Amino acid sequence: MFSTIFGPRAASASRIETRREAIARLLGDLNTAIDLLPEKPVVKVHPGTGHIELELPEEVVDRTRHLA
Repeated sequence: MFSTIFGPRAASASRIETRREAIARLLGDLNTAIDLLPEKPVVKVHPGTGHIELELPEEVVDRTRHLA
């Protein structure tokens, strides 16, 4: 009766990502984004809070592109 209402049960249960896997995935994404930057940022890690901060160089806006 329930299978007709809710459909057949999934073959494999969805897997919950662990905290370590989530951080590894996020760091991989961040490293990929940093690899694409022409100038690399300064990376600071605050040991007390565990926060990571990036100092990116200032971007100079090309105003000639906006005149067209």
